[in-house]
Amino acid sequence: MNRSFLLLLLLSLALLVPCRAEEPAFDPTKLVGEWRYENEPQKQVAQYAFRADGTFTAELFQGGESVRKFEGRWKIEEGMILYTYEKDSLAQVGAGARERDRLIRLDESSYTIEGGDRGQRSYWRVKESK
Repeated sequence: MNRSFLLLLLLSLALLVPCRAEEPAFDPTKLVGEWRYENEPQKQVAQYAFRADGTFTAELFQGGESVRKFEGRWKIEEGMILYTYEKDSLAQVGAGARERDRLIRLDESSYTIEGGDRGQRSYWRVKESK
């Protein structure tokens, strides 16, 4: 009886241990290129360029006018896009500051992130002009 009780206790504890879902493995080479997010109601546009050398540039537009530019380094780690800023045209983010977005989906034509504000945004690949 002692053995049965112990086995039942261990099984119960095992069921209580939280299961951690595996983070999907994203191919960083798919993120290389130019991407655009548009929020039409707020007349906002964000455009990012991720380079194969691990650097990025970004520009934010409001009402069709550029309001901010920044650049730095990027990488994908544990399902997150990690940004390390090097320059910010408004000096709102200091050099070396870090930020991350949870990568929800990534394919050849678009990707979706969950930002620090818990909002989800989808970016669409900017087609290269030939």
